[in-house]
Amino acid sequence: MDDPSPSSDLGDLIDSISRDWHEAVCEGVLPQHVIPAVGIHAYASLHEIDDPPDAAICFPPLRADAELADHYRSALSARLVAACASIQSALQTMRNGLGLHSAIAACRRANESLWKAFWLCNPELDGATRIHRLLILMRHELNEVLGVFSQEVNSAAEIILRRHERDIRQVTGKDDYRPRLGRDEYLGYIELRADDPLTPRMPPVPDGVDGGAVVWSIMSNLTHPNLVFDWIMMTQDNPDDLMERLQLASVGGAMTAVANISTIVMRQAQIPEHPIAEVSKAFRGPIFAAGFHLLSEYEQAVNRAGQV
Repeated sequence: MDDPSPSSDLGDLIDSISRDWHEAVCEGVLPQHVIPAVGIHAYASLHEIDDPPDAAICFPPLRADAELADHYRSALSARLVAACASIQSALQTMRNGLGLHSAIAACRRANESLWKAFWLCNPELDGATRIHRLLILMRHELNEVLGVFSQEVNSAAEIILRRHERDIRQVTGKDDYRPRLGRDEYLGYIELRADDPLTPRMPPVPDGVDGGAVVWSIMSNLTHPNLVFDWIMMTQDNPDDLMERLQLASVGGAMTAVANISTIVMRQAQIPEHPIAEVSKAFRGPIFAAGFHLLSEYEQAVNRAGQV
């Protein structure tokens, strides 16, 4: 039986990226600099908003004296932390060779969290819009939970969740969130800032395959069994090499999005440039390691195909 784990060189690279991501980001700049900046940003961006009674009753309880900024801070922090954890999971999945689709599925979860995070912290928003969007996201996620959570599981919790969903609907109306909303706003904002040094220019995937389209398809449409995407990949030339590149490109893209959103929030919080540079440096290591490997693999594939 073939060993599904990556080659020794790629395995060493993934180990190095995973270690740097865990130590420098998840246990380093994320709790030390980024999350505290989220708190500053939350209170600074919402300080002019009085707690409107129609919105205050909508939020699931944090604590008795929680303010709107507390809910906003909690929502934004949770999404950044969840994205970083999903990226770590994707790297571990790649290292263990646990299925062609699995790492990209983990990156999909990371991206979903990040698109929601940017949808909340887009610098072009005012405070009232941030709170309106936060309510929309909460209602969207409550509906997802209620789709799989029934009275038979816990009737008391189900009643409370439905009450919050109803209260939010009365404030937001029919407004809803779709992943493309957050994704399009994030990409539009970043693409206007092409000099961003943290955004790696990932090479195309060789062999005539539109790697970006494959990754987007997998991320956007996981309603059928994930095994379908394994079958799609296995029909390509050199499927293992192809999927390794797509997985690494997905991880690199998700890491870049965390870095970009983290620095965006820090700048909105008016954090001095030195801590922002420290955060950028911590992210740059694993991001560039993935990008340089992809570029090297692409150049080798082109050379093998005799296209140079």
